[in-house]
Amino acid sequence: MPDILEHANLLLQLITDALPIEVAPNESEKLAWDEGNQCALTFDDSLAVIITLDEVVNAIFMIWILGDLPADPEARADAMMELLEANHEWRETEGGTLGIDPDTALVTLSYRIDLPLDDPTVIQDIIAKLYNASQHWQKTLQISYREDEPIEFHKQSVRDALG
Repeated sequence: MPDILEHANLLLQLITDALPIEVAPNESEKLAWDEGNQCALTFDDSLAVIITLDEVVNAIFMIWILGDLPADPEARADAMMELLEANHEWRETEGGTLGIDPDTALVTLSYRIDLPLDDPTVIQDIIAKLYNASQHWQKTLQISYREDEPIEFHKQSVRDALG
């Protein structure tokens, strides 16, 4: 069995190499695990993902942060019902789970990847399908980030940027 940290580093490299993402102001910086085995990246100024490596269960957990629910109570209730319906049999979630982060009240799409992957390059397909699902739900639910708390590219931790 391969070393999980080594395998996870390879996956981060494949993500960095394959996708048009901005990790840090200095393009030579690579996506890397911090001391808590987390890293974060942003897409298109409107979508962020926190990636956590859990070496105990040999898995990577991705939390795609979609944004705030609508402020209007009726629109919020409609969005919540759509989230619940989407989670039924993983409809339009690409195997992920939609939810509300209890600390920030932001809508998220969560996904677990058991390691090691037989074919590490499949990580690129996973990222692409979750990106598409996340964009779909942002548009469908008409959610986005708070205007007063935009995503900051230079942050390694999106939780810090949004917190």
